[in-house]
Amino acid sequence: MSDHKHDNNHGQVEGAGLNPKPILVFLAVLGAATALVYLIILGVEIGFKKLDEMNPQQPATALETGPKVPPEPRLQGAPEPNPDKPGETRASLLPLEDMAVYNEKVKKQVAAYGWVDQPGGVAHIPIERAKEIIAEKGLPKLSDTLVNEIKAAEAARKLVMNSSSSGGRAIKTQKQVTAPAQPATPPQSNAPATAQPNQPAAAKAAAGGKK
Repeated sequence: MSDHKHDNNHGQVEGAGLNPKPILVFLAVLGAATALVYLIILGVEIGFKKLDEMNPQQPATALETGPKVPPEPRLQGAPEPNPDKPGETRASLLPLEDMAVYNEKVKKQVAAYGWVDQPGGVAHIPIERAKEIIAEKGLPKLSDTLVNEIKAAEAARKLVMNSSSSGGRAIKTQKQVTAPAQPATPPQSNAPATAQPNQPAAAKAAAGGKK
């Protein structure tokens, strides 16, 4: 009798399992939806390709004449025109590289001969040769006019540095005071003097005697 009850319970447990049909239906619907989305994306991509083939114009963002040089002033390291190859660009020197090139250029210029103003006869010579010339002949003497101009500029600089906001008016006043006085007498004329209306008495008497 106990065996019969045990068999009945065992049959009820086996019959209470999950139904796989809804799960399979869900998986089938999910797969169909995924395939549909894939086909839609593939169709859109093919459509874009056909549009590109129908309109072979260059995009507005593309450069028509090669890389574009940025406007001046340019940062160091930015593209710049290549003087060796017109129409092409190259990366400009970075700060440390530019400083090294500049120092090398200055060293070559200091140790070489060259013209500064050829029509005016001004040239630059190596610094060592310049030291030898100065040691032999001494420093050139400045003219008196140039010395006076330097002294006047130095005096004006000291006056401005030691003055307040009215320093400009003080300089103008000083210039007016130190300006040379103009001669008060008018220039003499070689023309003969003419008789004035009010002649002296002697001139009138002489005129009467003649009559």
